[in-house]
Amino acid sequence: MNTATVRFPISRKKIIFSACGTELRIGDRCIVTTDRGVELGTVTDISRIEKLPEDNLRKVLRKATERDLYLNEKNKDKEIRAAALCKKRIEARKLPMKLSRV
Repeated sequence: MNTATVRFPISRKKIIFSACGTELRIGDRCIVTTDRGVELGTVTDISRIEKLPEDNLRKVLRKATERDLYLNEKNKDKEIRAAALCKKRIEARKLPMKLSRV
């Protein structure tokens, strides 16, 4: 079975997925399903594993399309604006907290 190790930008976590017929190369961006839902990640390794049953691994849904990449950039812009708004509100209310992630 071909597998792809995928890294996610927010958590920096690497997870192994079943490539299940998807032609991937190292550096490709792909769409996968995780515990948090559908996410965009980057392929860091391609390998072949014989001993793992396929049902233990989640599957790569597809290579990322131009639309996937566009939506990812759009979401990053929204995150930046949301973080600025949250920081402003935290300061205005003098809350004893730090914003870690939006």
